[in-house]
Amino acid sequence: MTVQALRASLSSGRRISTTWEIIGEAYSFFRMKARVPRGAEQAREVLRWAWNSGVLVFSAVEEDHERTAELLERYDQLKISYVDGLLLAICERHAVEEVITVDAAHFGAVRLAHDLLITIV
Repeated sequence: MTVQALRASLSSGRRISTTWEIIGEAYSFFRMKARVPRGAEQAREVLRWAWNSGVLVFSAVEEDHERTAELLERYDQLKISYVDGLLLAICERHAVEEVITVDAAHFGAVRLAHDLLITIV
């Protein structure tokens, strides 16, 4: 399902991007939480993918952290994680059109400076 969402986004003319924090979460999931054989190897594959795939990787700046704090305070009833809030702040700064996610149904409740398509896979 994730691959289908990525393909659909690409066919719509969007460029695939992510953040180092999201890459870190994916690495940690495979390394620490996933009950899969070769979890350590799969975790390292996440890093290799980030470096070699050509995907655009955004870095957070101070204003993203400030905006994250604002979003977390404004939407405190949603219990948004810091990394999810930071992702939203970075999306807002870069006017990202779509977020493809596996675990953030609450993203749709957050209002940013622009409309953000949320695709949950």
